[in-house]
Amino acid sequence: MAFKPLGDRFELTTLLSAESVKNAIRSRKKGWFAAEGLPRGWIVGPFLCLWQSAFDRHGPMLFARIASDGFQTRIVGRAGSDLNGTALFLFLVPVMAWLTWKMVETGQGNAKIYVIMGVVFGLGLPLTLWLNSKDRQEAVPLVDFISRAIAPTKVS
Repeated sequence: MAFKPLGDRFELTTLLSAESVKNAIRSRKKGWFAAEGLPRGWIVGPFLCLWQSAFDRHGPMLFARIASDGFQTRIVGRAGSDLNGTALFLFLVPVMAWLTWKMVETGQGNAKIYVIMGVVFGLGLPLTLWLNSKDRQEAVPLVDFISRAIAPTKVS
């Protein structure tokens, strides 16, 4: 099993126009708070975001870009477990390193704070990346949902 903390890359192509693809996905997805366990999410411009549950914000998620070249439309993205949480944590690591450096530089911290921050980010980063890599297959139904919605001519 490969280590992929930001989910699996996927690409779907279809002969439908980009607008037809967006309409097909919009017509089949559920509202954000619908009780059914079907995909829900949003499409803004060329960007698509889907998730599985209205109540589990850490569950399977899909981010993609919809692009048309005049002949076919491609949906390229990543699908995995808790992609938004992983991306946020990856963003916070350098921010917290910078803040720690500034605390040391100005003498505002103490050893206890530095140890706590080191443990949270030193253990939290590998644990988050490993868990999200391990559970990335949970998002396969979201890719299948798009595949069925647009009836692609090629899947890679």
